[in-house]
Amino acid sequence: MLYRIEWTIKRQGQVRPYADSVYEYEIESDLKEAKVRKFCTEILKPSENIGSGFTGACSFPFGLNSYYSFWKTGDNSYNYKVCCPYTG
Repeated sequence: MLYRIEWTIKRQGQVRPYADSVYEYEIESDLKEAKVRKFCTEILKPSENIGSGFTGACSFPFGLNSYYSFWKTGDNSYNYKVCCPYTG
């Protein structure tokens, strides 16, 4: 049996000089939610830290590491967002 996973890039990179880099994806898949999350965090845009209260910006206390948020938006659709702190 074949499974499907498709993604659309909504946003990637810095919005202005000296800003954090934000990557946001819309995911469509018939896989279970845990497998989609694993694909996102290990392959699509690796990130180990889930941000509790993460808003998409790497402000304190998120400023030293990359953080992500992952949520379900529909039956087979998800949103995945990663914030990488400004590095120069």
